[in-house]
Amino acid sequence: MENEKETARKLQEIADKLLTELMKIQDIEERNIDCIYELRQEAIKWIKELDNQLSKKELEGLKDFQEKVIGITATVEWIKCFFNITEEDLK
Repeated sequence: MENEKETARKLQEIADKLLTELMKIQDIEERNIDCIYELRQEAIKWIKELDNQLSKKELEGLKDFQEKVIGITATVEWIKCFFNITEEDLK
């Protein structure tokens, strides 16, 4: 009988530890979701800012205008792919 009580106590300790760890994991996942959302929102701002840079008239006077356009466009496309951002998200 004493052995069964000890086993039950140990199992309860293990279950308590497991529950505590699962709660930690859930908390981390929730924080990660919040961080990912914030990063995605920031990426949308980056895209909009880069698009604004492309539409500025003063860029046209620069001798490396074509390289700048290609660089900005490639950056925008990379951000869109990385964060899975659609045109709808940019509205």
